[in-house]
Amino acid sequence: MQTYFRRDAIASCNQHNAVYDQRLLLVLDGTELVGVAAHALTEADDPVGFRERALVAYAVSVDHQGKSLSDGRRASAAVLDAVFTDIASRHGEEQVVFLHASVHTANEASRTVLSRHGVQHKRTDGDYMLHSARLC
Repeated sequence: MQTYFRRDAIASCNQHNAVYDQRLLLVLDGTELVGVAAHALTEADDPVGFRERALVAYAVSVDHQGKSLSDGRRASAAVLDAVFTDIASRHGEEQVVFLHASVHTANEASRTVLSRHGVQHKRTDGDYMLHSARLC
């Protein structure tokens, strides 16, 4: 995950922004970087129908994993809250928006965080589990 954010995230957002509205979010607690996330429209997105977004990647800094921030929220919750808020700001109130995430079966921490936010496991495809939720 660190490799993606350090090496590829900005270039990927620049490359895919026009077509996929890819967004890169940095989550801070005061001046400390708590986590990062990237989300984008999927190829299944239908601008006149259901909007489909993918959680491309998200990570919480090692120093903040499992910890609460100054506002009392868990760091992982703050990162996903930022994603949900940003997605809501990208689409009109009348639009139905789904968020999808593909998580490695061994990544129990991410599966737990997604579940706490209502992003539920839908199916398993090899080593990855597809999670999905209607956000709007």
